[in-house]
Amino acid sequence: MHPTGKEYKTWGFYNMKGGEEEQTLRPWFYPYSLLCRLFPVGCTILETECTDNWGIRVLAMENDQDQISMVIVNNSDDDVTLTLLADGIQVVQTLYQYNYWEQDRPADENGFPVVKTVYEHADLGTGLHIEMPANGIVYFTTIQPNH
Repeated sequence: MHPTGKEYKTWGFYNMKGGEEEQTLRPWFYPYSLLCRLFPVGCTILETECTDNWGIRVLAMENDQDQISMVIVNNSDDDVTLTLLADGIQVVQTLYQYNYWEQDRPADENGFPVVKTVYEHADLGTGLHIEMPANGIVYFTTIQPNH
């Protein structure tokens, strides 16, 4: 209960005490839900390297099912073009991309993240070119989406 006597819930991923219109998922649910789904318990975090791009952060994992996931965060105020390379991983049969930035965060009718782009036979040995807007996050994974 809020000190004023009103029932507010301003923290978390949605307001479970509000009306139906207040129970929509909040924007920060999107990146957290993808991190939980694409970086599962027991995965191995891989060493990453990002050169010449201040404000870019990279996290990558692999699991015991030979699945990989990568998340790239552009925490700068500038759009950037990157080349994603993965040593030891050549051609990936199917690579799914999720975007999260103000103008582009695809979601289903319930607000859950959906795949933006599917790459068939992505060659991470020669590199995948990525256009990232300022203050955005992009996820790549071989984990099939839940439908």
